Parts: sequence; structure tokens; C-alpha cells
Amino acid sequence: MPCSPVPHAHRCPAQEVCLGITQLLQARPDVLEAQLGTYLAYILHAMQHSDSAVALEAAEFWAVYLECQLPAEPLLPVLPQLVQLLLTFMVRRRVGVEGLGVKGGTGVPDMLRRRRCVCA
Repeated sequence: MPCSPVPHAHRCPAQEVCLGITQLLQARPDVLEAQLGTYLAYILHAMQHSDSAVALEAAEFWAVYLECQLPAEPLLPVLPQLVQLLLTFMVRRRVGVEGLGVKGGTGVPDMLRRRRCVCA
């Protein structure tokens, strides 16, 4: 099912799931703790989604994870795949910014900065 290109319209389910997991991580990381490996696997899978909005929503999870200063140990099993996907995102983003003719990304909104961690 293709996602809607209209901002704030109905998002596709995968994008909503990623957003929900990220928001839950911000508000109650303890709820995710027991099945964290499953959530990490889902987020990694969603980062490879054909819809870039879903992939970006999934990528935002990692910024929130770091902002919340959660332990790094749960990331160790997925680290090789995570690094590869994040590097792929960096390449895509750089190509996208260069395609806009914007120097150094100035003026391009960075969706990763829009969320602030509210973790205790």
C-alpha cells in the first residue's frame, strides 16, 4: 500500500508503527526493554522500506535512542547492519541536498532535530 504524499494526511501503517515505537521509546523506554531486539529488527527493516517517508521515520528512532542515553549493549547484535544502513542514508541525503543546489545543507530541514527526548 503506497503512502500518501500529502503531509499530515493518512500515513501508511509502517510509518505510524515507526512513529509509535519512537514515541514509546521517548516516553517509556522500560516498556520496550523486554522485546527490544524485536523492535530494533523492525526499525532496521523499516529503514529499507521503499517509501522514503517510512525509512526516514525509522531512522529517527536511532537519534531518539541516543538522545535518551540508553545503554549501547542492546545495539551490539544489530550494529553492523545499523552502520551500513545509516551510511546509506548519509549518502542518499548528501545526494538529495546536492540535487537541491543547497550548499552544506543550509536551509534543508533536518527531521532528526525536530524531536527532543523526554526520557528521565
